[in-house]
Amino acid sequence: MKLLIFGASGATGRLLVSAALAKGHAVTAFVRMPGKLAISHENLKVIVGNVADRQAVERAVVRYDAVFSCLGVGVPLKRDPAVVAGIGFIVAAMQQAGPERLIYLSFLGVRDGRRQLGLLFGNIIAPLVLRHEVADHEVKESLIVQSSLDWTIVRPPS
Repeated sequence: MKLLIFGASGATGRLLVSAALAKGHAVTAFVRMPGKLAISHENLKVIVGNVADRQAVERAVVRYDAVFSCLGVGVPLKRDPAVVAGIGFIVAAMQQAGPERLIYLSFLGVRDGRRQLGLLFGNIIAPLVLRHEVADHEVKESLIVQSSLDWTIVRPPS
């Protein structure tokens, strides 16, 4: 498969890139800072860009079987409107030009998933300390759910 991975230079993104390459997929990594990716492979292509740049996202999404988003926050514990806008750009570009399959990495502290985190994390840390990240994930999930895409939202605990 031909896969496009946004946020490929982050910790989870690098793991996803490595796993996809190990399975024989052709991977394109969309990153702001290519030096952070630190992976080279004959089946790996790197696109340097910013997810907040609508045109860069539109150019990137064409001709793939699936798109993954492993985008993290720019500044921990703060809202990140650029990444929220970026998810909107990804969804819009995919609906316009394809592909139809989107896998989005969210967070278990969002909505109904919070009850699985236990008393301290689910009732105090997620809704209070991580409230900005949670709010951003909820907005991004809403953009995805309301789209016509074939999507999967993954909510790991951290």
